[in-house]
Amino acid sequence: LRPASRPAAAAVVAQLNLDLAAPGPALDVGALLDFKRNGHVCTRALFAAPEIDAMRAPLAAISAGEAVAAESHAAAMNDLHGGLRAPFLQTFNPHRRHQAARAVATCPRLAAVARQLLGAGQAR
Repeated sequence: LRPASRPAAAAVVAQLNLDLAAPGPALDVGALLDFKRNGHVCTRALFAAPEIDAMRAPLAAISAGEAVAAESHAAAMNDLHGGLRAPFLQTFNPHRRHQAARAVATCPRLAAVARQLLGAGQAR
């Protein structure tokens, strides 16, 4: 897939109409321990329902396009490896090709959660 043009990508981000810099909830000690023990944690209410609603269509469109690219990649790999089918499809870094995905993936709110989970002073 080709990256979207900058004006088109900017329009998609503008359509999101979100303040993704707004602070998210602080993780409690239980969530931090779950992450340390299990390597993952489920955060609730990181985004409000209206924010999810605003992100749904643009990110679903990106996901659909990425799925087509993943199928093409899987077919090429299957041919390369004698027809062995990979047990899953891979999507490679959509935030590098799609401004709307980048806006969400790199928003300060997610970076703040990453800092909390990693005990780091910075996350980008």
